Amino acid sequence: MNWLTKSRHARKHLPAAVLESPASKSAMFQNAPANELARLDQLGTLLDIPAGTRVVRQDGLGSQCVVVLDGQLAVERDGELIADITPGYFGGEMSMLHHERCNADVTAADDSIVYAMGRGDFQTLMATCPQIREHVHATAGVREGF
Repeated sequence: MNWLTKSRHARKHLPAAVLESPASKSAMFQNAPANELARLDQLGTLLDIPAGTRVVRQDGLGSQCVVVLDGQLAVERDGELIADITPGYFGGEMSMLHHERCNADVTAADDSIVYAMGRGDFQTLMATCPQIREHVHATAGVREGF
């Protein structure tokens, strides 16, 4: 099964989908204004990712960023678990922000529901949503220490 399969879940507009998901407790969604959440909803594609599916390959060319709505993603560098990505957080942003190869594998630890964005949509999100951009940059700054 290709992980880039659109979600079987009924499409809901953010923030409604966020308010009903575990992601609602994250700083990204609590602090972002409704118009920025609506922009994320427009740019992202809602996807189901089965447990065990790798969505980012270490040393690969980063082609997408995912925002977790439900489930959990595991981040491994050289086979060692370095972080978990829980609802309301994102993965794949580092290579997008720095225009470099991915520094870790990201794999679905559980069946997960995410919003996925390609490079162009991610760049549009960063250019048009200052609160989300601030959150992404702050989180990326912390992750650079991993």
